[in-house]
Amino acid sequence: MMIILDLQKFIFMLKPKNSITFLILLSTILSTYYCDAQQVVNKDEFTPHGEPIVRFFSNFHTDLSNEINESAFEITRSYLGYKYFINEYFSTEVKIDIGNLENIFSGSETRRYTYFKNVALKYNKDKFTWYFGIIPTKLFKLQEKYWGHRYLYKTLPDEHEMGSSADAGTSFDYRFNSNISADISIMNGEGYEKPQLDNTFRTGIGITVRLSEHFTTRLYYDFIAKEEIQSIFAGFLGWKDERLTFGIEVDFMVNSNYILNQNQTGYSTYASYLLSKKFEIFGRFDKLASNKPEGMENDWNVTNDGQAIIGGIQFMPVNEVKIALNFRNWYSTAVDIGNQPFLFLSFEFNL
Repeated sequence: MMIILDLQKFIFMLKPKNSITFLILLSTILSTYYCDAQQVVNKDEFTPHGEPIVRFFSNFHTDLSNEINESAFEITRSYLGYKYFINEYFSTEVKIDIGNLENIFSGSETRRYTYFKNVALKYNKDKFTWYFGIIPTKLFKLQEKYWGHRYLYKTLPDEHEMGSSADAGTSFDYRFNSNISADISIMNGEGYEKPQLDNTFRTGIGITVRLSEHFTTRLYYDFIAKEEIQSIFAGFLGWKDERLTFGIEVDFMVNSNYILNQNQTGYSTYASYLLSKKFEIFGRFDKLASNKPEGMENDWNVTNDGQAIIGGIQFMPVNEVKIALNFRNWYSTAVDIGNQPFLFLSFEFNL
């Protein structure tokens, strides 16, 4: 109170012209302070915003066996979409997938197709996350991050159609602490490119445990009941530090294609090492095998069983672009199918 009175006396002691000048100066200082204070408050307020999604995979490849006699430029995948953050808890995403028809229907005439890859609503608060719509599935999402080269080759269960990368349904994630999280999903089971044609659902549950700063493990199980109950067990161990990334996964499918005692087993191990900020070397080994049901002479999936070897070097000129020179060879289990060695120059652009 005394400070205010003294200030008033000081103002009235000044000449009128100087008093007006002082009041203007004081008003300017106070208004500037008020605006700065408002900006500090506004910084804590959420502003709805969005961001585009642009991603495509391309390559040039050539056959090294002189048997398949194939060389071509390809754009194998294009993703276009938009992600919008409604508030601090809700966001939504729409993404379309443009690919080749033979990616879905083997032996089809080569044409482009377009599907919704994601049409999703997401809610995230504290330790809980909920998804609804056409959303990413949980079977190999973590493995795909550790592999890190989806643009040149899919993960084993994705490549061999043990499950789809996205599907219509809902999922719930809960993080118990910084080391343990769990997820439950209920999906149509048909994949994002096919409509739901029945009343069955694919139900999955997974748990991810971070054993140390660099070491992560995950267990996953899902099932879907039609003529028979088809189920899949997936286990993963991964290591990641500043330079080295390593992963190994095991996938076991029971009653594949809903046929009793028709099983598949897949193993995949991969590693990458950063030589510098822009260069990385990587390698991978896959093995897919099927069993021989009673009454059959050979393994039921022998024409598709085999081993894959992949290796190469990746260059990242900027964060949005990846370029990889890589060699791939598929060794079929079937004795009448020869090896399939290819040399690829693969590209990814990811905005």
